Amino acid sequence: MTQIPLMWRDDPHFTGLFTRVMLKQLLGSGGLWEIAAKYYPLLGAKSVKMPLPMYTFPSGARLRYSQISGMTDAEALRGKLLPRNPSNSVKPDHSVEGNTEQGESRV
Repeated sequence: MTQIPLMWRDDPHFTGLFTRVMLKQLLGSGGLWEIAAKYYPLLGAKSVKMPLPMYTFPSGARLRYSQISGMTDAEALRGKLLPRNPSNSVKPDHSVEGNTEQGESRV
């Protein structure tokens, strides 16, 4: 799972989003954050945990980690743009793919 978004790591407009029902499922022992911490820094990615856990690659591509309340939240965001600035974040959904010229990613 942590390797899939790497194909977009050189796209400065890409923002990927990993989600689980509980944030500790992502950030806890054995979670995607821990696995990513072994590999993403080798590719030049920098991590932050606040305000949202996120890796940023040298190109500007980002991978964010967040929680959702359920499939209703995920379906409500399908096809919408996610802001590049996590402080203006909308409720997250499943992994994000794609990009736009405005610097936002489509769900």
